[in-house]
Amino acid sequence: MVRWDPDFGLGDIITALGFLAAAVGLWFTARQLRENTKVRRAQFLLDATDRYFSDTEVRKLYYDIDYEEFKIEFDAQGEPSTFTRRGSEPQRFVGSAEERYLDSLLYTFDSIGRIAEIGALDRSEAQLFAFQANRVFHDASVGRLLKWLDQERRRFGGEIPTHKAGRALAGQPHDTNA
Repeated sequence: MVRWDPDFGLGDIITALGFLAAAVGLWFTARQLRENTKVRRAQFLLDATDRYFSDTEVRKLYYDIDYEEFKIEFDAQGEPSTFTRRGSEPQRFVGSAEERYLDSLLYTFDSIGRIAEIGALDRSEAQLFAFQANRVFHDASVGRLLKWLDQERRRFGGEIPTHKAGRALAGQPHDTNA
């Protein structure tokens, strides 16, 4: 049975001060963790932005997609065969530098979308990239390529739809049965 003891001694005062010091320490620790999280998020945004904008060839491809100057042609089986860029003659797509640049662009948006999905980056921070993702993922050629990649994933394994988090970042609904 607990009983109230009205006597309050030096030991009680020291114990109370210890609890107060612990509470203040916890408050400062929580505040510091919150600040560190902000700094890490800001650093991630800076790094992602730097990575995204520093690859000039990928950026050039983004602009060509955005201005509808990049097209992928598909063969009768629905596989990507050639591409044209800024009115160039058709060139083989598979194994080309443009295929690598496009992969880089898609995986960058997918990575940013995944980081937003797990909550390490909130949606407002991810919006920095959402416009560009929207332009890429809603491009007709890229859309056909994504459908082809989904089919390839069904055959060989992997997440379907392909680049699911990037599609979500772009605000693109995805049909897993396509």
